[in-house]
Amino acid sequence: MLLPKETRESAKLRTPGKLLAQVKAEGRVELISVDSEMSGARQVAERKLANWREEDHEASKLAHRLAGVKKIEAA
Repeated sequence: MLLPKETRESAKLRTPGKLLAQVKAEGRVELISVDSEMSGARQVAERKLANWREEDHEASKLAHRLAGVKKIEAA
């Protein structure tokens, strides 16, 4: 969907950007910017996964054990 430049500027939408389109009653479409939400989610994920290691992951250990792999190599 192409939005006119004047519309983007008045709504303070950055380009490129991501919008969620929600179809409302009576044929109305509501556009919601998801850039800030994605940025926040990315920061949370980076913080929570900062010390995550594949070799410490229980599901990975089980999968390797079931596959007959003796030791997980560190990356």
